[in-house]
Amino acid sequence: MFKKLFNTHFRFAAISCLILVSALCTAWATTYYNSKVIGTHGKRIRLNPNANFRVRNGGLDGYLAEHGLDSVEITVEMIEVFDEAGELSGMIFTFGPSGCYFDRPSKLRLKNEYAHLPCMLFDENGEAIEYDIRKAGDTVVYYIRHFSSYYYDAYDY
Repeated sequence: MFKKLFNTHFRFAAISCLILVSALCTAWATTYYNSKVIGTHGKRIRLNPNANFRVRNGGLDGYLAEHGLDSVEITVEMIEVFDEAGELSGMIFTFGPSGCYFDRPSKLRLKNEYAHLPCMLFDENGEAIEYDIRKAGDTVVYYIRHFSSYYYDAYDY
């Protein structure tokens, strides 16, 4: 009897924990991830319908030559961070491989609701990243010159 009761309570507790963890992840953060192998010809890496990263043609030439490579796998991770009310409050971007740089800046394009957030993109040193606003304010394009972690955070002017 004890074994059966223990197993029932254990299963209930385990299922409850999984539901709670799932709910917290959905309420507090959403992660998008994608990668592509890229050579001298540029490619676009789509994260979702409103976010993509584009390596321009020739953008990796110096990095590839320096490391004796024909191509490299580029990874992009975007984490949406939500506040207590469930509103999008910022995003964190991680690019790889670490140390990768571009002869021609790559473009991180954020559209629609991302472009309307009162946010800017900062590198790991707290420096604001160069950007353009396009399509009547519905698109923001950030120019990425090297890989590190970036965060897209609210500003107050």
